[in-house]
Amino acid sequence: MKRDEGSDPGSSGKDAGQVADIPVAAGSVRWERPTARSFWNALADPEREALAAAGVEEVFRAGAVLCRAGEDTSQVMIIDSGWAKVSVTEGGAEKILAVRGQGDVVGERAALTAGVRSATVTALDEVSAMVVPAERFAEFLRGHPRAADVLERQVTERREEDRARLFPAERIPRRRRGGGAVAAGLA
Repeated sequence: MKRDEGSDPGSSGKDAGQVADIPVAAGSVRWERPTARSFWNALADPEREALAAAGVEEVFRAGAVLCRAGEDTSQVMIIDSGWAKVSVTEGGAEKILAVRGQGDVVGERAALTAGVRSATVTALDEVSAMVVPAERFAEFLRGHPRAADVLERQVTERREEDRARLFPAERIPRRRRGGGAVAAGLA
């Protein structure tokens, strides 16, 4: 897996046209900016090497489901290339929650809590992803506390965005950093 130099669906880069044609209400969907927010790019080189050793690369064609809401989880995925949408079905209609790209981790919440997946992740174009068994991902985080902190911050951000989307009239105070859900899931 490599560092991304700054692609996003709204850019004029070579892949932008593939994703820009997808009808998505931009105001309600979080488009990740890989260089600024991705899990993979926030890791130090030794952390990336250790994580890469724990997983295997898989390729998903456009339209393929990487993971489905309601399923038990046994793996975490870090997107190497391509774009995937995170969605739920409400009242028979699909609601897109986010779009994930290079360096983003998906499936981490369910994997670390041994729960069922809360959303479906579907490839928007060809997606290459590192697939890491949940147990090995938890071992990686236990052995790399800084990586666990990076993940904790991202999980907290995503939860706050979920709450803001579900309860837009409420202002939700930002929680202090440290030892939250990710750390609890590692025990």
